[in-house]
Amino acid sequence: MRVFYFITKSEQGGAQTVIFELLKKHKERNDFVCVMAEGENWLAQKTKELGFHYKQNDYMVKTYNPLVLFHAALKYRKAIKEFSPDIVSCHSSFSGFVGRFSLLNEYPVVYTAHGWGFTDGTSRVRKIISIIGEKTAGFFCKKIICVSFFDKKNALRYHIVPKNKMVVIQNGVSIENRQTYYEKNKIVEIIFVARFALPKQQMLLLEAFKLLPHSVQEKSHITFVGDGLSKQAVLDYSIEHNLQKFVTFTHSLSRDGALDCMQKSDLFVLLSLWEGLPMSVIEAMQIGLPVVVSDVCGIAEIVDASVGTLVDNKDIDMIAKTLESFIVNVEKREKIGNSARIKGLLFNAERMSNEVFYLYDEIYKNYKHLT
Repeated sequence: MRVFYFITKSEQGGAQTVIFELLKKHKERNDFVCVMAEGENWLAQKTKELGFHYKQNDYMVKTYNPLVLFHAALKYRKAIKEFSPDIVSCHSSFSGFVGRFSLLNEYPVVYTAHGWGFTDGTSRVRKIISIIGEKTAGFFCKKIICVSFFDKKNALRYHIVPKNKMVVIQNGVSIENRQTYYEKNKIVEIIFVARFALPKQQMLLLEAFKLLPHSVQEKSHITFVGDGLSKQAVLDYSIEHNLQKFVTFTHSLSRDGALDCMQKSDLFVLLSLWEGLPMSVIEAMQIGLPVVVSDVCGIAEIVDASVGTLVDNKDIDMIAKTLESFIVNVEKREKIGNSARIKGLLFNAERMSNEVFYLYDEIYKNYKHLT
């Protein structure tokens, strides 16, 4: 089978990790694969290491400039014609729009929605634009993969496409030989791995941490991994409230570097306004970390009381109390962390890949039959 993957950025991220896991399975199947994205970053390197084709599209920047979009579509269509795929797989909203509108059903397209632009927590204007765009683009793909049951329900709520055009395939990842270990009488390492930009809420973690008794703060330390526009504001807040000695900021790390940091940690936190089905949470669980995560969108499908705590972004006191309960109780961290590891392993790359390739094979058979 020949599969063409189209995604906006080649930098590290949840959607890019999904594609990487699928590429490893393609290698086992001896498929022919081409990936197109902006830049020559992590996904580009991994694609080449696996022996697949990578095409750079520097016009893939989030913009409403019609000239830029036109050039992005031209470069994409040219690559499609040259590669002649059996399946085109588009990931993320921007490449999903460009990828579907550019082909207009000339090729069978599968669009994976890593969360919707109209989901809970987004602005009213963004919701309206996204709903109109997704309804129109929905005509130009064979199937839409939703990464959570919540996302499918949300799409049905706004009548994006017919029910039979959507399938739920929850994200999966496999981390080998990584597990955290719990020690008594040590500083509790809290880690937050994400870009400093919406929908992530790094500031909220510091605001909650500020409410903790000083004796509890002294027993813990926060590491923020990532870069982005809001990073300076979070750094300034830590200084303003005398929290800097409890906080470390790193730049964006390689995936292995981020996993190394997570493996040395004791508690994983991800606070967001909205999410798809975040790979970082699954990775943290597989490593054996208890997780504290915002109760938004489909996250409740992977996180429950056995693996961590779902928190309300508006209840900062609850977030603070949750942090304190994990910081002061090593037995709780160990018990829930072990449970998180067991449940996290259910969301593995093998399961995800098998479900995706079953879908690809079915579409391929039907398309070939019709042509």
